[in-house]
Amino acid sequence: MNWSIIKTEAEYQKAINRMERIFNQTKNSKLSDEFDLLSLLITKYEEDNFAIDVADPIQIIKMKMN
Repeated sequence: MNWSIIKTEAEYQKAINRMERIFNQTKNSKLSDEFDLLSLLITKYEEDNFAIDVADPIQIIKMKMN
């Protein structure tokens, strides 16, 4: 399958589903390469769309104290 940059939620879900299907079959070098590529594409999409803000350490301590 030819993969490209993931731009939509539908493409993201398709990539996740494919990665889950080939997870246990990655001994085959072609599938291993595809798995690695999907991993990079999915990570990039998640970083761009589900970014987590860096928390202020003082605020975290205050929250834990409450």
